[in-house]
Amino acid sequence: MADVRGAAVEGLFDDLFDDPVLRSAFGRAAGLQALEPHGLFEQRRLGLRRWEWAPYGLYAPVCADRERAQALAGFVSRAPGRASQVRVQLNPLCSEAGRMEEQAAAQGWRVLPRETHLLDLRPGLEALRRGYHATKRNQVAKPVKVDSRIALARTEADLLPYFEVYAHSLQRWGRAGAWPYPRQLFLDLLHSPAVRIWTHQVQGRLACAVVMLECRHQALYWQGVSRIDEDQKPAHPMVRLMDTVIQDLCARGVPVLNLGASEGLPQVRRFKEEFGARPAAYSTLQWESDAWRWLQGLRASGIGRR
Repeated sequence: MADVRGAAVEGLFDDLFDDPVLRSAFGRAAGLQALEPHGLFEQRRLGLRRWEWAPYGLYAPVCADRERAQALAGFVSRAPGRASQVRVQLNPLCSEAGRMEEQAAAQGWRVLPRETHLLDLRPGLEALRRGYHATKRNQVAKPVKVDSRIALARTEADLLPYFEVYAHSLQRWGRAGAWPYPRQLFLDLLHSPAVRIWTHQVQGRLACAVVMLECRHQALYWQGVSRIDEDQKPAHPMVRLMDTVIQDLCARGVPVLNLGASEGLPQVRRFKEEFGARPAAYSTLQWESDAWRWLQGLRASGIGRR
């Protein structure tokens, strides 16, 4: 299923934010100005500067090469003197992550432990499928007897069912009406070669969808939504969609699928591990000046809110 977008990702990107379309899209959505280098974003408030390396909980560069690792380590050293609040999500694949955590802690940063799940795709599709939980192997192998169509979203019209299912998912999660990401972000992501939005229609209706962000070293499961009705369940929509995503990534030589944090939800964690993913630790580095903490205290007390 290789196409122009896949070739661009394989040939150009080392880091998600090497793609200027994705970089500007996330900057606008988060209300931040995208800066160089790569994934650095800035917000100015009451004369204070907040920096975030990759907004919305996305990961900093993989740092598989020494030059990039040194650049990120240098940023960790310099940032507190130039901004009032700084936040960096270290990538679990970064070979220098441990050293950067130690360096940051010594310089007064808070080091917050996190956990994601990684699936090593290098063994290949057939080996990975053999490693699926038996139930998932059977669901993938079982012939589908209902109308089922897995495809990439390519137009704005393709996203209308996504928004409907997303709204339903938010309601199910107890967050009705509180869209954490603006709709325009998803429309912008359609134009990024580093993004694939997969959809699974069953019985003519969207059952589930996932947004994948891709670079040379990894694919990141950024968001997934589902609304699976009784007549759609025989197609095992989410299992077959994830298997299709894995099949596509293997075919294009992407080495690692990063399934993201499970936020303490046992069912979500189990779903990932039944595909063979394994837990991997990473850290969020956070630094705040006295002025920034004072401003946040004002906001918490209601002073300065709009």
